[in-house]
Amino acid sequence: MNKDNLISIDDLTSRKINLKKSPYEILTIKKDLFEEYQNKGWELIPTKLKKSFRIRKLKKHAVAFEDRVWGLFARMGFEYLNENNQFKLEYGEGLEKQIDVFAIDPETILIIECKSTKERKSGVSYQKDINEFVALKTKLISSAKKILKGKQKVAILFCTNNVVLSSNDRKRLKEGGIRHFNQDVIEYYEQLTEHLGKAAKYQLCGNLFDGQNIPELKNKIPAIMGKVSAGHTIYSFCISPDYLLKIGYILHRTDTNPETKQAYQRLVKKSRLNQISSFINKDGYFPNSIIINIETKSKKPLNFDVSSKIDHDGSTKFGVLHLPKTYRSVFIIDGQHRLLGYSKIKSLENHTIPVVAFHNLPSEDQAKIFIDINHNQKSVPAN
Repeated sequence: MNKDNLISIDDLTSRKINLKKSPYEILTIKKDLFEEYQNKGWELIPTKLKKSFRIRKLKKHAVAFEDRVWGLFARMGFEYLNENNQFKLEYGEGLEKQIDVFAIDPETILIIECKSTKERKSGVSYQKDINEFVALKTKLISSAKKILKGKQKVAILFCTNNVVLSSNDRKRLKEGGIRHFNQDVIEYYEQLTEHLGKAAKYQLCGNLFDGQNIPELKNKIPAIMGKVSAGHTIYSFCISPDYLLKIGYILHRTDTNPETKQAYQRLVKKSRLNQISSFINKDGYFPNSIIINIETKSKKPLNFDVSSKIDHDGSTKFGVLHLPKTYRSVFIIDGQHRLLGYSKIKSLENHTIPVVAFHNLPSEDQAKIFIDINHNQKSVPAN
């Protein structure tokens, strides 16, 4: 593997990441040099150091935004990131393209260009930059895939700060298959990462690779098919949490979530997530089912192979359910804390979770089920 100008997440402490994503440059200097730095715009940070001063100065807005984006994906837990702004990808013999932010792991690659203005502006054109990325897209992706030599999904992101993109620029990005994240989307994923930690990467992949196939997933599971009073067909089964984390998606209600109009879920509480992970690590388990909605395009029916070999007296049917093998094909209606708690467990081979699945429920019906579960049930005192 070529690790030139890449740094492993294992070599990054929380302090290093926080310093990188901070809007300030921070230095430790000898006291007799402070006046020289102060004349250059540096300010003093209170410190207990006796022989040195800690000082800071605001980064240039473009550098600060690049570092902010880099810090976001470092906190999401990508295995390798560019160590500095000298990272480049080859796109021809002797030809290289500098990449602002690069994040890679065995499943995902992000190639990111960052643009920022000091004050909010509209009518700024990035036609040249966008056209260059569109023209080089295939070669850059090919070059990036050689680093870990896997079958990763690749996304190219055009991230902007304080910029209102022109309609022509948005059109070029969409036609070129390049995703645009403005500062509000970045803020949403920062909030999500603050709450979910590395589990936020599952939400990111669900967004970036919506509907794309995950060929390595094994999707045939034994299940029971039944009906509920509202006339909906439901499926009951047990599944690996790792599988559900990959294909699942949660619509969160936040001011910065671009999908917030359809959302009914609250942001996960980080403390609650840690409690659940600790509980599971101590051989704890939850016998109650996670409620999901499986979405198939064009209202296509789910493939359910009914077993004729098992005789029973119930009105339900037993068989093998073929689950989707695509990102964001399942929406978590209830149980997001329980599911995301498993994202912090290192070994998931011996874990399965019970699930009740609906199929192609409208978002308003999903929201109703969520409200019914969380408001119409009465909790039992712990004693």
